[in-house]
Amino acid sequence: MASRPRRATGTSHSGPAKPKYGQAQADWIKKVHFEVEAKGASFFKAGIGRDWSQIAPHGGRNTCLNQRDPIVLASTMYVRPVACWIPHLLIPSHLPSCPHCEKNNGISLNPKLDWVATPKILYGLYDHRYLDTIYYKCEPCKRKFTGYNEKSLELDSNKLIGIFNFHVSRGVGVDQELYAHIVNRSCDPTAAIYRGIAQGVANRYINDSLFYYQSCAAKKVAVEPRKVVPGTNQRTIDSMIKFVPPPTESEKKRRKLENDLSRARRAWEWARDRATADITFQDIFRRKSNRNNLNLSVQGYWKTEASCDDWLWNLFC
Repeated sequence: MASRPRRATGTSHSGPAKPKYGQAQADWIKKVHFEVEAKGASFFKAGIGRDWSQIAPHGGRNTCLNQRDPIVLASTMYVRPVACWIPHLLIPSHLPSCPHCEKNNGISLNPKLDWVATPKILYGLYDHRYLDTIYYKCEPCKRKFTGYNEKSLELDSNKLIGIFNFHVSRGVGVDQELYAHIVNRSCDPTAAIYRGIAQGVANRYINDSLFYYQSCAAKKVAVEPRKVVPGTNQRTIDSMIKFVPPPTESEKKRRKLENDLSRARRAWEWARDRATADITFQDIFRRKSNRNNLNLSVQGYWKTEASCDDWLWNLFC
């Protein structure tokens, strides 16, 4: 008896993971990508006041409620900052080490940055953001690795200490504030630590919702078009569908009477046409070929004394 094939234990690489954010967040991440590729290292200049670990969008929670500030969309309230980790642009004369050969002399840099398909979710104490990076290619190994690869960060820890203060794992990351909050309370019960973080997150979301209501009261939030594809003005099929309320009891009774009357009228018209219309030879032949049909209007010629010629003469003349 043949043995059952063993189940594969390797990880399936059918494609990139589906992003766990909306269209507004995706648009903001694409905008950061475009500006980094266009400006390079000057995008992270200190004179601009931009922190690479907190690239916050305009609008949303950062909206100013005075009348001179432009109106923003409600979807921008859900957009979170991006931590854009590009080691060779943030640290002078630095190239990340390959986690496979543990060297960095074969790292190739292309003008077109190879961004990861889905940024990591970087959890903070009371909020979250997205940790984004690019792929680096090692020419001797002919393999790619991400900028926040754990082995690569460990090899370059002497140069990255004090700069990259995040703890990363597969799919997610934790910033220094949340990490220190948990470590400094290691003697407390886990339930108490969880309860304190949950209460802080709830307070944060309540404050965000109140700010959104204040923005609506100040008429700083634009009304988004309904029944369109998110991010575009293309109308969906829902815009052409009209809502039909359920019928009342009187309407149901009226429709039933109309259907019964229509069926009775069709049955009467069919019977009238059968009685008054001419009988064709093909119809007679089809009915007489069925032995189950009895008492037909025209008897077969084998049941009468007349000949076949007389029967056809009486039929067609």
